[in-house]
Formats: sequence, structure tokens, C-alpha cells
Amino acid sequence: MQLVKAVKLQKLILAHNEIQLLKEDIRNLPLLSVLNVSHNKLSHLPTAIGELKSLKALDVSNNLLNEIPEEVGSATALIKFDCSGNQIKDLPCSLGNCLDLSDLKIWLYSAMCFKIYAYELRLMYYLILQFVRAYRHQTIASPVCQKNLAIVQKCQS
Repeated sequence: MQLVKAVKLQKLILAHNEIQLLKEDIRNLPLLSVLNVSHNKLSHLPTAIGELKSLKALDVSNNLLNEIPEEVGSATALIKFDCSGNQIKDLPCSLGNCLDLSDLKIWLYSAMCFKIYAYELRLMYYLILQFVRAYRHQTIASPVCQKNLAIVQKCQS
């Protein structure tokens, strides 16, 4: 399918298709609000995802990702982001530009401390951090954020 011909598309569900590559021409979907490419074989995400200004829900869970491109933070309408089930080592700082992000799911494969600053994720209501190895982690949030923040932390050996 040529995405250039689907400019009015609002939801794209490509889960469970063994997709290995998501092309940069995803940028040709300016009205896309939901993108689900979960349970595929993606090893990286196109930087063009940052050009999707209407994107509200992004599900890239259960792929082969080890990083999230910095450009994801340019998709500032993002509310829900699921990148669990990958081998993510860190989140890009630019994710703090997504002021409405309130639902984040991630597994971390890193020996480094993972910090969530209140000014970066202002409206976070639901956060799942799953540490695949029992590494140290730290959550920092303002009292206002802590009141609204439900944190589920699971450590696996």
C-alpha cells in the first residue's frame, strides 16, 4: 500500500504481521491519530514518526527495538505510548515535549538509573516500568504528579 494515497487515514493497525520495516513515508499520513505496529519484527522506528502531529496513540510493543528515536518527542499530541516488550535502554529526553502524555508503558534493559522528572512528563497518570533485570531505578515527581501517578513496578531476574 502506498501511504501517499491514504492521506485521510486516521487509524493504522498493523499488529501481528511480521513487519520488519516501517517506511519514512509514514509522514504522508497527517491525520493519523492511532498507530499500532505491535507484535512485529521492527528493529527501528522511522524518524518521520515525529512529523505525525495528530498522533495520539502509538503502540510499538513487542518488537525488536533497542531505542526510541529522539523525533518521537515531536509528535506532541501523543497521549498513550506503549513500547514494552522491546529492549529499550533509555527514553529520549524529547518525550518531555509530549505535554499530554499520560499513559506510558516501557520495559527497560539498562544498568543506568532511569529518572522521570515532573517537568518532562507533566500529565503522567499511568506509568508501567518493567525492569527486565533488577537494576536500580529512581522516580522523581512533584507532589502534584505523585498524587495523580499510579506506578506499577515489576522486576524480573
